[in-house]
Amino acid sequence: MNSDKNIQKETIQLFLINEAALCVATLVLSIIRAEYIGYSTRDFVQIALVVSLVLLAAFSPRLQLNQTAIGLIVINFLIFNSGFLGLGPMAGAVFFLPLAIFVISVIFSRRALYLSLGLSAMYIVGIAFAFYSETLTPRTELNQLFLNPYYWLVYLFCLMLSMAVSSIALLNYREKINGLLSDLNQQKEEIEWHALHDELTGLMNLKAFKAQFEHHTAGALLFIDLDGFKAVNDKFGHESGDYCLQTVAKRMSTILRQDVQVCRLGGDEFLVYLKSDSKSEIEELSRQLLTLICEPIQQDNIAFQVSASIGALIFSGTNHKLKELVKLADQAMYRAKNKGKCCIEFSSIATN
Repeated sequence: MNSDKNIQKETIQLFLINEAALCVATLVLSIIRAEYIGYSTRDFVQIALVVSLVLLAAFSPRLQLNQTAIGLIVINFLIFNSGFLGLGPMAGAVFFLPLAIFVISVIFSRRALYLSLGLSAMYIVGIAFAFYSETLTPRTELNQLFLNPYYWLVYLFCLMLSMAVSSIALLNYREKINGLLSDLNQQKEEIEWHALHDELTGLMNLKAFKAQFEHHTAGALLFIDLDGFKAVNDKFGHESGDYCLQTVAKRMSTILRQDVQVCRLGGDEFLVYLKSDSKSEIEELSRQLLTLICEPIQQDNIAFQVSASIGALIFSGTNHKLKELVKLADQAMYRAKNKGKCCIEFSSIATN
């Protein structure tokens, strides 16, 4: 979404600067012409509108995108109107109406574009009727042409067709770009997710666990190794082994809270960080984990069960490296295995 807004803002800014420069150049030519044939009210109106356009271009960085766009649309329509009411289709200012429509197609919705096209057609028909009924009198010698309804019909058809085709094409291009940006953002999110999570279980990986662990100075690190996992893999195959790991990971995720983080270290090994360094609280969490892990696992018509050995390392102080703490927790876990598995073994370390 932010990328879309940035593209829209840059497009409108470039559009505004180019149009302001073009209008200033044409205004200079109009002033030179007026010096010879005299100034009219229309000339002063156009001068005011061009000055407004230049000011809008100067202050647009301080304005919101919609404010800049609406200002540009209004000024373009007024410039178009100043010429069209006096010279009809012969006015060079008629091209400012398509410019207003283009701005709408860049910023606003498809419904807004269709509405603006419909209102533009109705407005031109109204002006054509005003000329035809001589409510408005053109300042040209082409009165007969202005009174010809077929001329107005062809003019309306050509102008609306050009505006509709170009603006809808621009809107379709914008929507396609937005779709590509959305896909890129989704791919970016997926890449970022895969960089920080274990693909099989969805738990955070060691990289993400380490990044969060660096902010902690005390707590407990649990090293969990599954008992009986190799037998499941050998007997039922790797698909059942993967299902076992996924099931255990889901069960472990149920104990996640703000002060508990779970990570898959690799294979059938997991790490759990608990912010508390209370032995009773650590033991309670470890018992919950053992209960969850030891529950039978049902995969289609296959049923199997694993348990776990947990090495619980309580640490406090600073200057702890995760690698060193994992090694100590791993040693405690092996002591738990040697005691008969499916149990917890504690260890501790403290530094100043």
